[in-house]
Amino acid sequence: MGSRTTRIIQLTFPYTQDLSEVKELAMFIPQWLLLKKMAMFFQANHVKKITLAIPPQWLITVTSDTFKENFALLLGHSEKQSDEYIQCLSFANKIRYNILPFLKKLQRNHDINIVAMPMSNVHFPFVDSEKSIDLQIGCALAVYENVLAYRPLGILLSDSGYSVKLDAHFSRLGLKFYIVQGKKMKITEQSGIKGYTAVKAGCDHLRMNRVYDRFFSFFSYQHTDTMVDPNHFEWIDDESNLMNPKNDWIYPLTHELEEKIGYLHKRPLDEQQKYALAEITGSFINLQSKDWALSMNNAHIAKSYKLKWMKNYHAIKQKMHELISKASTNPIGDKTSRSAVFNYLFHPAIPASASHKPTLRILMLSWEYPPRIVGGLATAVAGLAEALSHLNVEVHVITSMAIQSPAYEQVNGVHIHRIHVEDTNQDQNFLELMIQLNALMVDYIEKLLDSGISFDMVHLHDWLVYFGGDYLKHEHEIPVVVTIHGLNKRRGEIDPNYQNKKIDCIEKDLIVLADHLIVCSCSTQKELTSIAPQTNNKISVIPNGIGLPNNHSERLDQQLNKKNQVILFVGRLVPEKGVDLFIRAAPMILAHHPHAKFVVIGEGSKLDHYKQLSMNLGLMNQIDFLGFVSNQLRDEMYRQADVCVFPSLYEPFGIVVLEAMSFGAPVVVSNTGGLKEIVHSFKNGLIMKKHSIDELASKVVWVLDHPKEAQQLAHQAYQDLDKKYSWVKIAKQTIALYQSLL
Repeated sequence: MGSRTTRIIQLTFPYTQDLSEVKELAMFIPQWLLLKKMAMFFQANHVKKITLAIPPQWLITVTSDTFKENFALLLGHSEKQSDEYIQCLSFANKIRYNILPFLKKLQRNHDINIVAMPMSNVHFPFVDSEKSIDLQIGCALAVYENVLAYRPLGILLSDSGYSVKLDAHFSRLGLKFYIVQGKKMKITEQSGIKGYTAVKAGCDHLRMNRVYDRFFSFFSYQHTDTMVDPNHFEWIDDESNLMNPKNDWIYPLTHELEEKIGYLHKRPLDEQQKYALAEITGSFINLQSKDWALSMNNAHIAKSYKLKWMKNYHAIKQKMHELISKASTNPIGDKTSRSAVFNYLFHPAIPASASHKPTLRILMLSWEYPPRIVGGLATAVAGLAEALSHLNVEVHVITSMAIQSPAYEQVNGVHIHRIHVEDTNQDQNFLELMIQLNALMVDYIEKLLDSGISFDMVHLHDWLVYFGGDYLKHEHEIPVVVTIHGLNKRRGEIDPNYQNKKIDCIEKDLIVLADHLIVCSCSTQKELTSIAPQTNNKISVIPNGIGLPNNHSERLDQQLNKKNQVILFVGRLVPEKGVDLFIRAAPMILAHHPHAKFVVIGEGSKLDHYKQLSMNLGLMNQIDFLGFVSNQLRDEMYRQADVCVFPSLYEPFGIVVLEAMSFGAPVVVSNTGGLKEIVHSFKNGLIMKKHSIDELASKVVWVLDHPKEAQQLAHQAYQDLDKKYSWVKIAKQTIALYQSLL
């Protein structure tokens, strides 16, 4: 090894503290000021490069909304505090309490190199189970990947110690090097450690060779000009007394929990149980921190830390018992920023059990996915992805960021990866935004592929993700399936806002790109072949599906407790949905049923126009515009509705119609697109002529005049859903298609 060295700055994290208390956040002030000072030194060229070790839980904490709010409260009283508080307040206001873009800029400028750390400062020589190592290392890498969009190549073990068991894990998880705490371990030449059976598993054994304080007075030392690589290191000393009569009693109890957690991770679990296990595991990871043992050496605080440790231990043990017995589970302790770690515990960086090896691994690209729901696309993609997952297909969905959603989470078996697109230009149009999203998707996918994850198939949903699919097919030769949920060209014929020749060209390129096309209705198949006749031999019609609600009797209860008849519309507020017809028909319906109430759920570009139209017709007291609502409120409105009306001018499928049917609501739909394939007049609903206000009004009046007959139609519609539109059936058709292309 060479003689040159690189200094490493290691940030710390209080694994034993309750960060829901505002005063505990004071420890972050010197760290933020350190980062600010680093940027100043880089800008002035006093320091060229530095290696930064950031605890993953530090990243999770400082990027949470709870932290930002509480940190602002803490700094808000800076006039009563030291200069350090005032400086930090100025810095925090400048970056709007969002340290993440600041870190990313330093990283992007190659000023810093970030190395990983385990999830907590566990002492690995005292760790018994392989699962604990997987959770500590794999989960940490998932945090960096999702918070920073960066997967570190190396990991710092200065606080964690080295164990020969780590080598195989590091190699499998793609780490190129690790930095061991080496002063007392007698590192020898053989890329191993004297006294241990070293394993050379694709990771270089590294060491540091001098001692420095973690914060060393904001760079008041000689300049450094290198970043960590396999040749340049420094010592960080650790004089910890981790095992003695004051603290050795905790290790048998920790090993007991380790064994039980390993057992629970091997069991098949439903989604609620997975969340409970993730919460248990997150609490256990913090209980493994060596800070507990060190605190018990201090006579002044030993008693309180023993009590806190035992309280957490018993809480975890109780939750394990409830999970094993399948009893209901309540949260353990505080659910502040640290609870975000639970979202990462089932990340693909952590190997799945071999007994649950998936039959296929599918990558789906969709610009929207719940909880971000703009139209039916998000609902359809989520329904299919979850159904495939339940049939042992591993599904990864890459989508755009949703408010208050993590960058990664696993929901109902589906791995959801969210990409943040910075819309810095207010004049930026939607197409430019989608191109930017696709570019970021490609970068993210490359990181997934580099980490060792491979995909059997790419499934694209509409033209909005064409560029990402095009790259994957030509650069990685992965087969591409495309679902056309609706043709932009047809929408443009109704709404001038959709008229865009560039998008029409992208849509045509998407059709050519696809190894196979899926459409949701025969009408869309007909439209598609009229645009591109050569695609007729590579199109399959696979409809969207619906999950049936468990309790159908709730609808009867809702109906009995109602005062007014409810006429419901659900959908985007755009011209193609025919909302103006719904509003203009209201006076005719009210002439027969004056106490009827009209409810509109949804948002869109024409909301203000439709509100003004209602006002012009004197209907503001009869029509409620609820905007975008939660799934719970939407479902409640379906149960209350006497009739649901979908007067679309263009509708490739109409998943909202299936939703209404699933809650037993009679439906009136226009004779267009996929709607006329779902509904058969006077058999499972009513069909009106497209554009006809008179027919819409007369069909709604018939339903309200004949509630018994209308409920018979609704009952038949419910039966049809189970036969034709179950997600399990649709997922099986999709799997068969995937397999035919491999």
